[in-house]
Amino acid sequence: MPDRPEVGPIPAGSIDPGSPLDPGVSSRYVVYIDMDAFYVSCELRRHPELVGRQVIVGVKPQGPSSRGVVLSASYEARALGVRSALPSLAASRLAPEAVWIPPDFERYEEAAEEVRTLLRERVGPIVPLSIDEAAFEREASSADALRDWAQGLQLEIVTRLNLPATIGASPYRVVAKIATDRAKPRGVRIVPAEETATFLEPLPVSVIPGVGPKTTSSLAEVGVHTIGDLRRAPSSKLFPILGFSAEVLRQLARGHPRPEPLTHDAPKQRSVDRTLPEDLPLWEQIEPEVRAAAEELSSSLAREHWRAAAVTVRFRWHDFAQSQRGVQLPQPSGDASVIGRTVVALAAGLWHKEQRHGGRRVRRVSVGAHGLVPVAGHQTTLDRFESPARLPR
Repeated sequence: MPDRPEVGPIPAGSIDPGSPLDPGVSSRYVVYIDMDAFYVSCELRRHPELVGRQVIVGVKPQGPSSRGVVLSASYEARALGVRSALPSLAASRLAPEAVWIPPDFERYEEAAEEVRTLLRERVGPIVPLSIDEAAFEREASSADALRDWAQGLQLEIVTRLNLPATIGASPYRVVAKIATDRAKPRGVRIVPAEETATFLEPLPVSVIPGVGPKTTSSLAEVGVHTIGDLRRAPSSKLFPILGFSAEVLRQLARGHPRPEPLTHDAPKQRSVDRTLPEDLPLWEQIEPEVRAAAEELSSSLAREHWRAAAVTVRFRWHDFAQSQRGVQLPQPSGDASVIGRTVVALAAGLWHKEQRHGGRRVRRVSVGAHGLVPVAGHQTTLDRFESPARLPR
């Protein structure tokens, strides 16, 4: 669990996050905002009596065959080893006294929009990166001036919305992201350009976005554990593991990462997954799950003003094999009835085809919308995560 950098006391109203920073020569920073334990924080707004307790957002396991995962955990639960995406059974063993709260995604979407609205009021255009993250650019005359401003914004978010946030900033997008992760929870970390290499030097290579467990393990085998090690390692060690990415990561380690534009890229798809409480053998049991997933997908498209050019259905069977069907729609649509009818027809066809090979049982239902185009008159956003696999921390 990371240290908890605390924001110093700031008198309410002493800093106006919407006002210009100090005059003079300024630098442009990318500012990241990451809401702390977002799902849990939304629930604590509704249940303040649970503040300070171990709280887990997810479906509480009901027996040894439960398959759910933790969606979010309070820092009191995290101190015991509970984390997002941990199987619920494991979480219940680590934190037997925790309070479990079933997720309410509509409530979380509403809270995310409250945060985005506040940010747009104060800073203008933003780039929503997920349900609990956003970024924007900001001019600052110094790191200290930006830190004061960020603390004022952070205070306003918690005062107006009762939601805690962490803020990180750097002239470089990737470093701003890393700074935010290192400042959690409730911290502010500003990394000016000249301090980039020093800031990154002692950090493990796993903090670099895109460097996963396999790459981390392979780098460790050649003695590269930190970003400083990455900077010092010869190319002969790095290239077999990283390929042409080796020089890009070396540039980052030297404090000169490749510039990345902060853009409003359109999403390619939206999907909804429903892991069933038990393996279901009958179409009469599966159809309601398919309809519920289709309704959730349609609601997501409607909230974000998207239309889908194609839809898909995927079943994961009891033996973990997967089968999928998809179809192009006659024209892009966000209509719930069109998507619902199409998804159910695809699912029924997929089900009956597979049953010819023997009695298979469905473990998980997934529905997806692809080739997204915006409804006329609405700006595209990145406001929603693509699947439950992408979880707030």
